[in-house]
Amino acid sequence: MQATQELLDCAGIGRERLQLRWISSAEGQRFAETVRELTDLVLTNLGPFDADRHKSTLEAVYSTLECETVRWLLGMQHQLTQQQNVYGEKVQLQDYKTLIRETFCNEFKKSLIRTSLQQGPLSVREIDSRTRLGVQNVATLLVEMENQGQVVLHGYRGRTPTFAGC
Repeated sequence: MQATQELLDCAGIGRERLQLRWISSAEGQRFAETVRELTDLVLTNLGPFDADRHKSTLEAVYSTLECETVRWLLGMQHQLTQQQNVYGEKVQLQDYKTLIRETFCNEFKKSLIRTSLQQGPLSVREIDSRTRLGVQNVATLLVEMENQGQVVLHGYRGRTPTFAGC
């Protein structure tokens, strides 16, 4: 839950939009208070969520949650923080949370790039205009993604390279 909230923050959607509350069917008053509290949060602080406007962002969020690296890292929390890593070290919980946040954001950005490339080959600047990640970030991520076999150099438009998803 916390990891997904981190991802929603990274995506610009906001962690507050995802809430989990445990309320029994016998707690009608608590349920009503919770609904009122969450409604006030959305209406006063966050505003309505336009899923159509955020379609590519949501696709990238879903893709990130399905990413093997993210799923592996989430599954290793106990092993890394309570036992030892392969080097015989324990990872501090705060360091693990930082690693989760950085990994989620990095994988989300790559998912956003892959989502934008579904429409066809694009240049670095075209990807940036769709993702708003910044030209330097897009270029750096494309190199990483190319090395991982996630994108390929598709060709050139004049002197401008274009990339496509694999």
